[in-house]
Amino acid sequence: MFEYPDDDLGHRFIVSGGEVVDIDEQVSPRPLDLSISHRIAPWEREYRKELRKQMEEQEKVETMLYQLHDCEQALIALQMKQDELIDQVMPDEVKQAIAEIHAEFDPRMSIAAANVENIKQVIRVEILKLGRTVENEFYQVQWKKGRSGGFDTKMLEGMARLIPQLNDARRPDSEPTVSFNPKR
Repeated sequence: MFEYPDDDLGHRFIVSGGEVVDIDEQVSPRPLDLSISHRIAPWEREYRKELRKQMEEQEKVETMLYQLHDCEQALIALQMKQDELIDQVMPDEVKQAIAEIHAEFDPRMSIAAANVENIKQVIRVEILKLGRTVENEFYQVQWKKGRSGGFDTKMLEGMARLIPQLNDARRPDSEPTVSFNPKR
């Protein structure tokens, strides 16, 4: 690949594999063509269908991550408003006012916390189905493959090669896991 300035037009060109491309020209980026065409091989058609499905599932999870962020921010805002109101009422009949504020905010905070947990649970299920880590600017939801259960001892590994029935001593593989990691 070679780059050289074009003195006449002030544009840069890249020559690669016999192609000359004006990289300064403003061309709108084209998305990956995932359309199904009759001119492509059946295996490629299936591959494109699978790519489209995976992209749609990932976009779905990313959207849910935004919803999770919004719910958590709403919960934080409610907690801050509650603390602000508590500070305002401290001098006057403190215990009664605090009890009233808690009575007002506790149901809403419980609902907001439940919303956060519900969204997290749906995201966990989707990540387990997707089988890979998804992230946006607020979270990285990490998928981890289930670990192999292994054998009880190293001796069983060698013996299992000779006596396949010893594979019954093998512990089952663990299930995959999902963890939420806020981005800082």
